[in-house]
Amino acid sequence: MKFPPVTRFLLVLLFTLSSDIHNSLHLFSLDARFCWEIKHSRVAFVHSFQFRVITTHFHSSLRRTTRATQNTLYYDQFKVTSISSKSRNEKNHNYYRKDIAYSGRASGVDETSQWNHFLTYILDNYSQIKTHKISRQGLFHFQKMENEPFLQEMIQDIISLQIDCRPNGTKDDGKVYFASLLTPRDQTDIIRLLGSRQLYETMHCFLNFLTSSRNNILPQNHRHFQYAYAAAISALAQSSDQKYRRKAISLLDEMDKLGIEPNSYVITAVFLSIDGGIAVREMLKRVRSYKTIQIDIHIYNAAIYAFSRTPTNNNQSSMNDWQSALAIFRREMPKDGVKPNQQTYASLLQAFAKSGQIKVALSLFDEMRNTPSVGKPSVKVWSALLRACSLAGDWKRTIKLVLAMNEEKVDINVLHLNYVLAALAKSGNDILAFDLLNAMQNKAALSFLYRTCADNVSREFSSEDRILPDLVSINTVLTAFAEKHNKSKAMSLFHEVQEGKHTARKDYKCVVIKPDIVSYNTILSMFEDPRDVVSLLYEIRMTRRNRNNPLKPTCQTYTNAISICSRCNPPDLSMALELLKDAETKDGLIPNVFMYSATIWTAERSGNATIALNVLNLMKPKCKPNTICYDGVMSALGKQGMIEEAMKVFYEMKNDNIPLSRNTFQGLATAASRSSVEMEVLLNNLRKLLTMLSEDEKRVELCGSIYNFLILGYGSIGKVEDALYIFDSIRQTNSQCLSAILYVCSTSHPARWEDAITIIHSSDIVVGAQGPGKIEAMALTYAIIACSKENEGDEALNLLELYGMANNSETPRVKVDAINSVIAAAGRSGRPDIAVKTLNEMSTKFGLSPNERTYRSAIVSCNQAEHEKKRQRDRSAMSSNLNYEEPLSFEYWEVALSLLRRMREDDIHPSTQTYTSVISSCEAAGQWQRALGILRSMTQNQMHKPNLFCFNAALAACEKGNAWLEAVELYERMKAEGGAVRPNFISLNSLLISLEKGEQRELAESIYKEALLRKIVKPWKMTLDSVGSEHIKAMDLHQFSRPMAKIAVRNVIDSLLLKVPTHDATNDLIIIIGKGHGSEDRKAKLMPVVRDILTDEYDIESNIEKSNVGRIRVKSEVLMQFVQRRSWK
Repeated sequence: MKFPPVTRFLLVLLFTLSSDIHNSLHLFSLDARFCWEIKHSRVAFVHSFQFRVITTHFHSSLRRTTRATQNTLYYDQFKVTSISSKSRNEKNHNYYRKDIAYSGRASGVDETSQWNHFLTYILDNYSQIKTHKISRQGLFHFQKMENEPFLQEMIQDIISLQIDCRPNGTKDDGKVYFASLLTPRDQTDIIRLLGSRQLYETMHCFLNFLTSSRNNILPQNHRHFQYAYAAAISALAQSSDQKYRRKAISLLDEMDKLGIEPNSYVITAVFLSIDGGIAVREMLKRVRSYKTIQIDIHIYNAAIYAFSRTPTNNNQSSMNDWQSALAIFRREMPKDGVKPNQQTYASLLQAFAKSGQIKVALSLFDEMRNTPSVGKPSVKVWSALLRACSLAGDWKRTIKLVLAMNEEKVDINVLHLNYVLAALAKSGNDILAFDLLNAMQNKAALSFLYRTCADNVSREFSSEDRILPDLVSINTVLTAFAEKHNKSKAMSLFHEVQEGKHTARKDYKCVVIKPDIVSYNTILSMFEDPRDVVSLLYEIRMTRRNRNNPLKPTCQTYTNAISICSRCNPPDLSMALELLKDAETKDGLIPNVFMYSATIWTAERSGNATIALNVLNLMKPKCKPNTICYDGVMSALGKQGMIEEAMKVFYEMKNDNIPLSRNTFQGLATAASRSSVEMEVLLNNLRKLLTMLSEDEKRVELCGSIYNFLILGYGSIGKVEDALYIFDSIRQTNSQCLSAILYVCSTSHPARWEDAITIIHSSDIVVGAQGPGKIEAMALTYAIIACSKENEGDEALNLLELYGMANNSETPRVKVDAINSVIAAAGRSGRPDIAVKTLNEMSTKFGLSPNERTYRSAIVSCNQAEHEKKRQRDRSAMSSNLNYEEPLSFEYWEVALSLLRRMREDDIHPSTQTYTSVISSCEAAGQWQRALGILRSMTQNQMHKPNLFCFNAALAACEKGNAWLEAVELYERMKAEGGAVRPNFISLNSLLISLEKGEQRELAESIYKEALLRKIVKPWKMTLDSVGSEHIKAMDLHQFSRPMAKIAVRNVIDSLLLKVPTHDATNDLIIIIGKGHGSEDRKAKLMPVVRDILTDEYDIESNIEKSNVGRIRVKSEVLMQFVQRRSWK
């Protein structure tokens, strides 16, 4: 039955007021023709007020129905909303926006189906509604949706959909875009909607569609697009992704191209997207170029506040941002006649807070309080000042500011007390922060602060019952415990919060505080066992059963969990991989770059480069790896020496424009150093790699490890010139590369001491060095060693005096090794005075303490000097090429003993070599008693056992002092101990000399024969005859002393009378005595001794060979005659 319009209106109103939703909908589901009639009728009841009443009650009834009923009525609801919006007139246009809009939320209806129904209705009926534009109320329902893919699809439909606007019966051809049906305010609202859902790409696409010329909807007046761009720029500015924040200025560039003049709102939004640095100053210059913009206080406030954010560009220094903000405040604002307000001071204080300039912030705050035009500081200004002190960890000043706020009757809220908690947490006062939290819970926070400041005056606080902690307070204290590794206290507080023992104030009501995911993440960061991590993740998942506070692990949660697997010893790689998988399968998370990065570094610490590389390849389809991910892979490959894989990863980073870091090059250098590839091949590949780098990437701060490897590599294969070429190609060297090239100079053969001096003088500006002239201590040490190795002691001393001098307040500028090399060089050059002087001045002049090697080098130099004196005494004259400052009678053996005593006093244990040098110096001076005393002290000390050199030096000392009995005792002791101290040829030689001086011929001969049996001495060897045609057996006395040579000859001649002689008398006896080239006077010392024994003692004639004057020949006939004579007797 069809009712007249008036009847239908009354019935709808009756059913609606009676909540009969089905009948009212049935009557209200009008066809398009009736819509046309309503549009043009002059019936009094079709007044906009009446429609507002109908639709208002209609939606009230709809909200009172069940959810199931709502799900079946959405299509009709869209009809009602659309018809109602078409029915209003222009006067009450804005009034109806709020009344007609229905924002119901249905969980059982598919959002895409709702949108399709809505579009279908528009397409079916709009051709009969002439040119009236559809209001945004039809889209208002979809603004409540949370399905981001659906919103993207909806915007694509709005952009692409065209609608036939012709009424029935008309022939004119006209289609408009669906977007043209939206008012400018509707378009701006859609942009805000997309920005709030972080759909920035879709937002930019929609904005480009609106401003493009092809859609014919861009009006001649572009003014309303200022708001659309302002909304888009504001949305980008609020993004946490710097990639989108940087696009805000790009949108401003688009406005300039389209001729859309920005207003102050647009400029303010642009400043919100800038993070300090020079970008703020450049933007201010650009704003001044706009003639239509008058820079007001809002723009200045936004510009100053931008300095409170940290720049993302590493090349921009944020240390001076507070000075730039202050310069704008002091210079530019007065120049433009702009007076600061409360927000200006708050923004300045925020900039000071970021830079840690507390004193400047307090000074500015006092200035503000003394400026009447600004007024008393607002809560926002106090909060900014509190934040500055909180970030600096100055908890005492933060507390005093809170108490000052109370004295000036400024409302104190939980935010201000949270700043106090944050300051306590940053300064490490976790227990005090916990006490303040309890005081807040007991509504006595201000009293606690007064007591903390040692104020014993009792005060009453009427507002204190309003200050209760919130969840931020709890998390701040948990963070304080986490930073102090106070796990027990943190877990205790966490369990209290779980049990509901802490309350907060919300909407003038006390509510129970429950831990959020931040609380769980903080607790998670303190765990050390991966099994505890798994338990906590399970506990987080169980909170989903609680409808009031369901929690879900976030990517940060899993990042912390995987990091714990990396920190434990040993790293639990299998658990890390399982957690990465659980994030997707159990919690529906898409792993982000931080989760993958933590997994890669876990594999790196586990030494599994293959898994690190697999994880990197796994993440590429899901998210783009960053530098940290690649650095983890490079480090893992470097530890295993996988240079080929490391090179592939490096080239991949270059192709994908991944920023290279210092760790990237360090991993590559480590892989090269541990690789089994031939060194020259590695060096060629790395030099080729350097040619691919940009000038910025070639900075030594980044690829210094590659330069260092190349220098050391070329030095190891003896190509010093190539190493010098690599060093010269560095624009500004560092201490590592400088030390490397000087090390190459010091280890080459011969040492390149001249190049070392040139480099050390020309490379006196090194980034990060500590020494004078910016020369690093290790580099100076290598340069001094290079000079010392070539006995260029004067040059070494010059470098030491020039660069090695240290003040009392500075760290040493040179290493002990350099001092040791100078002392050793002085000893080799015959300057023990310089060696001892340098040792004595180490502490006062160079700020270094001598070590065992220092004393040893000085003692060795004294030993060498004492032996030189002995040689001079033997020659009875000083060599003309020596110039001693000390007199000849100076006793260096006493200096050696003194240095040995100083070592013991300084609790430095002398080495065996040091003892040997002291004993040898005593031996050279003829102090055999001292030598034996030192040898005994070694035995008693039991720290160092005497070695063969110690015994030989002591035997030599006994030989010099004619102490043959002590020499025999030492010799027997050496035989008894055996092993490494078994007597050798030198021991026997010294002993036989002592016995000869003591006229112990029989004992000497007996010991010699025993030495023959023990093979300590081997006088016989095979040599060529005088013609050189055949090998003969000869007696070699080359290294024999005179006493040993005598005993050896006697032993051979006497054995001719035995049954088993050592020489066959039927053969000539060849005795090699040498030509005297090793003696000081170039004469054969043994020649007369041997011939005299043969002639005087045995009456044997001997001849010197003409072809070799170093040989004595006794013919077989003479030997046979000797045997016959002695045999007869």
